[in-house]
Amino acid sequence: MIVDPPRRGCSSKVLKRIIQIKPKKMKYISCHPATLARDLKYLTKDGDYKLKKARPIDMFPKRAI
Repeated sequence: MIVDPPRRGCSSKVLKRIIQIKPKKMKYISCHPATLARDLKYLTKDGDYKLKKARPIDMFPKRAI
């Protein structure tokens, strides 16, 4: 499963549905670290999933900071 939610992250309804579907593998693409952390906390809290790898990618390399 590939998850690419908006900046506000996944809704609780979507997260619950992901756990119900039980995909064997999932790629979660996020442009907001805080909502990524929140959603990963939910998905891993009961041992349903565990984070194996995280890779930061600059999705907006020409944007001034």
